[in-house]
Amino acid sequence: MMNFRKAAALSMAIMLGAAGAVSVSAANPESAAEAVSTAEAPAEEGFVVITNQYFGVTVPVSLCDLMDIVSTNNGIKFYQKSARETCGGFIGEIMVFENLKEYKDIPHYERGGEIRYPDGSKLDVVLEYPSDVQADISSEESMQEYSDLVTEFGKIASGLTPLKEGTFVPQSEVDTSAVYQGVITKIVNDLRERKDKDALIADGFSDIYTYIYNLEDKDPLNEIGYAFVDVNHDGYAELLIGSVGDPTIYDMFTNVDGEAKQVLTSGERNTYVLSDNGGVDKLIRNDGSDSAFRSFTNFLALPSDSNELGFQTGFIYDAEKDKDQPFFITYDKDAADAEGVDEKEFTERMNDFGTVFDPGFRPLSELL
Repeated sequence: MMNFRKAAALSMAIMLGAAGAVSVSAANPESAAEAVSTAEAPAEEGFVVITNQYFGVTVPVSLCDLMDIVSTNNGIKFYQKSARETCGGFIGEIMVFENLKEYKDIPHYERGGEIRYPDGSKLDVVLEYPSDVQADISSEESMQEYSDLVTEFGKIASGLTPLKEGTFVPQSEVDTSAVYQGVITKIVNDLRERKDKDALIADGFSDIYTYIYNLEDKDPLNEIGYAFVDVNHDGYAELLIGSVGDPTIYDMFTNVDGEAKQVLTSGERNTYVLSDNGGVDKLIRNDGSDSAFRSFTNFLALPSDSNELGFQTGFIYDAEKDKDQPFFITYDKDAADAEGVDEKEFTERMNDFGTVFDPGFRPLSELL
């Protein structure tokens, strides 16, 4: 498999039709062997087309005086020209990869779509963003220009044009739910048969479903619903199952190497919801209790290309351990480092993780 990220940048000049020549600066390649050929491409007047071996993007000439644009083997990078030497100036990069494993460790990215080829192969289009603002924060003018260029970067990326007979499909049109069809079929059949707790658990599902269809004389396929939510913002939606009108997640599945893998399943005293604090990714909130004197709330993160949840922070109420000061916070899933805090700090720090996110479950019957 090709390791795209070893590719180096190549200096190039892009020719304009009637507008003349515009120099698009780039870093020098580390060696001649790593240099990537970049084809010149015709453009409408007032625009330049910048390409690498996989795709091209159309850039207004007016932006070329404000941005340095670097073509690499599998990507095209954009910098704010005035801030590049002093502050980094990195705005973003449009890249292509063969699969999620090649880009899942990029700190800040989003999927922009796919390039599909006639032979059935495809490449993921990925947009990388800087970890921080790389403009001159002391200059209001520089900050405004940087903000405007970030907006333009998004517009440029949405107009990507594949080479080699490829077709670009924007992420909004990419169906990432097909991998869960087997899971959906299985849960629908189990609910139709109104399987008991042991049978549901044996099939890998939560036993909470029995409370729904045993307590109400209603069709469980109308009461229990599904939602597709990209929890970790990797471009692949997770499948969530729960009660219509309630944010509690009974079962969650994610896409790992093209297969549906279970992430979590709720129990009677161990439940899960999504937590939203306004960030890109949503955390998973796990609430549980051992007794009337001990309960916990853990915040967990779902990494890309894995169904193993990562522990972030835990909040423990344990009157059995200390009835006078029962509030504890831990950063270890085993609570080995739990520190005692007062109730005010306990509540404030828990609230920092945001509010419950309602995935908006739709009845499973809609899928039939």
